[in-house]
Amino acid sequence: MVDTVDLNRLRLNKRSFASAMSYEPGSLDCRLLIDAKHHVEHALASLSSLPQSDHIQRQLKAVHQQLEGMHDLKRKQPLHSPV
Repeated sequence: MVDTVDLNRLRLNKRSFASAMSYEPGSLDCRLLIDAKHHVEHALASLSSLPQSDHIQRQLKAVHQQLEGMHDLKRKQPLHSPV
């Protein structure tokens, strides 16, 4: 299942986010990070039509990028197999 907002319109950064929010959580931490990013995206979409919200939008974009970095780190960690 894919649940996304138009991230290209929000210009979070230069890479394509076409599949950034595909729901493929490998752990509870990944699920939480995906949900947090999704909520930030909704906030950005809501603020996009408000005047004088540029500063807040920049801050939210920075938070989104930090969450993405945390998610990247989690995805790179090997899954612990039960022994």
